[in-house]
Parts: sequence; structure tokens; C-alpha cells
Amino acid sequence: AMLHVALGEAALHRGDLARARLHLRDAQAQARANDPRTIALIRLRRAQIHLAEGAVGAAEEEVRALLDLENPDPLLRFDIRLMAADVADAGGAHDEQEAHLLTAVESAPSQPQTVHAGLLLAGLQVGQGRTPTDGDSLVLEALAVAERYPAVQQPLVELVCSSWRPGREVEEDFCAWAIQRGQITAAGAVMHRLGRTEEARKLFRLALQADLVIRERVGCLHQLATMPDGLADQERLALCAQFDDIDDEHVPAHVRIDIAAAIRLASGRRPELLQSARRHARRALELATDPRVVVQCHRVLS
Repeated sequence: AMLHVALGEAALHRGDLARARLHLRDAQAQARANDPRTIALIRLRRAQIHLAEGAVGAAEEEVRALLDLENPDPLLRFDIRLMAADVADAGGAHDEQEAHLLTAVESAPSQPQTVHAGLLLAGLQVGQGRTPTDGDSLVLEALAVAERYPAVQQPLVELVCSSWRPGREVEEDFCAWAIQRGQITAAGAVMHRLGRTEEARKLFRLALQADLVIRERVGCLHQLATMPDGLADQERLALCAQFDDIDDEHVPAHVRIDIAAAIRLASGRRPELLQSARRHARRALELATDPRVVVQCHRVLS
């Protein structure tokens, strides 16, 4: 049964939900009734599938069963709380999400898990317009464990690149770590925020000459193309033109509308370029779920 759980998890990471579901079905068929941990792991992965499919109600049912487990081991209990927080977030129950994350922080089985849950909690606080508790210390702890506990890397990047700002020395430490880890988009964004704008531009230009993964390529193109100063119109338009060949699945709506605005800025009112800006804006509008992005789209289309 555990082999199928592991295969299901690998399929989930690849985004192959159908294959993941098949492996979990086989795991369920092989799991013994006296093996509650394996059954709980199957429920955790099923909840992930439900969330990926937008079936929040089904994910909530799995989480309720998981929270009712008697005496799960510390690591399983931690994973259950993180999943419960994700499901609460998807359902818009942010007070419940915060409660689950606080419990995860307090009961984490080791320091890296404490940092992981703390980053998620800090991200929630920032999203609600609050200042994260001991944010600078949390970022430094995350930088210290990120190499051996990769799960902290994404929430770390999201927190440092959010509307909240840690102290300057902490930002500098983050930039050095991000460059070393190939997180060029994040490093350049924080450099720009620190006033090291020309250095950030050089970093993006150099990175774009390499063979980047698509997420980093999109991020570097987006950051560089939308920098307000120090970029000739010809270079800005050439950067924006690269988005014509990138599938929508790799370009979020807020990035697509920023590119539309950048084309418009550099267009010199040329009709063909204004048409290109409107085309990007229409694609962004089709993808947008954030009302602020919708407003931007209509502004470009007007």
C-alpha cells in the first residue's frame, strides 16, 4: 500500500491527478484496517487532489476524518494541520486557517517544521495587512534550514517578496541566498526594492541568456520588462514580445496585464503595438480572478 501512496504522491507533484487517483485507489485496496497511518496518508493525498480540482467540500470531509484520528505521530499530526489550513484557506475560513497554523507552529516535531508553519502563518498575516510576528528572525531561521528542508523555500520567497519588508541586512542575506539557489526573480525583485536597480537589471539580463526553467524565465522577463526606468523602448518591447510564445498556464493574469501595460507605455501610439497590448489585456481578463487585475484589464482595453 505504501508503494502506491508514494507513487500517488509523485504523480501529484507532476500534476497528473488521474494517475495519482489510481495509485491511491490501489493503496486503499491494499491497506490493512489496523494500519491507520497508511489510511491517513491516503486521505491526505486525496484531500490534495480534491483541492487541486476545486472540490473544497470533498477536501473538507477528508480533513474532518483526519482531525478525528486518535494519537497520530507528531509528523503526521503536523501534516494534517497544514492540510487543514490549506482547506480552510480554499474555503475562505481564514480564522480557522490561522488556528490550524498556530497549532502547527506550537506542535511541530522539529525546528524546520516550526519554521515552515511560521512562514505560512506570517504569509497569512501579511495578506491580511498585519505585521508578522518576529518576521526578521523567522526569515533568518528559514535561510538557515532551507538547504536541508526545501519545503520552506517557496513560503520564504513569497514572504520576503510580499508587501512586508524585513530589515535591510535580512534582505541582503536573502538576496545572496536566492542567487545561490537560482531564485533569480526573487533576488532581483528584492535588489530593486533595496535601490540596487541597475544591479538587478544586470542580473536579469545575464540570467535570460541562460537556459532557465519556465517559471524563472517568465519571472525575469516580467520584472525586467516592467521596470519603470533605465530601459529603452526597443528593449522593453523585445522582452514583451517573448510572451507571445509562452502558454497561458505559465503566465498569471497579473503578469499578462503588466506586459500589456508595458507594451502600451513603449508603443509610441503605434497601432500594431496598441493592438498587441489589447490582445494581452484580453487574455489577462479571461484568466483574472482578482478584481484589481480586472480593473487594470479594462483600463488597457479602454
